[in-house]
Amino acid sequence: MDNAAKRELACKYANGDGVEQSLHKAVDLWTALSDGGCPESQCSLACSFGNGEGVPVNWPRAIELFRASAAQGYCNAQRELGCRYMQGQVPGEAGSER
Repeated sequence: MDNAAKRELACKYANGDGVEQSLHKAVDLWTALSDGGCPESQCSLACSFGNGEGVPVNWPRAIELFRASAAQGYCNAQRELGCRYMQGQVPGEAGSER
């Protein structure tokens, strides 16, 4: 299965679209793809860590993944990272609440 198909399957698991919903399976697929440098999967996994969906909330890991994805030019990650800065959710940054 190619990476695009794996990303699609992960989204289907996350949303329960045509398959039984399983955030854990979605996270497993996003993790494997993220480890391979896939910016879309890094962003999706970051959202999971930020929201505690399928994994415990882990802001440092979420920010790390948003940054990795954004650095590759993925605009959704750039937007998410900017929102986190504006909301003071970037650990160790000035104005951070967490």
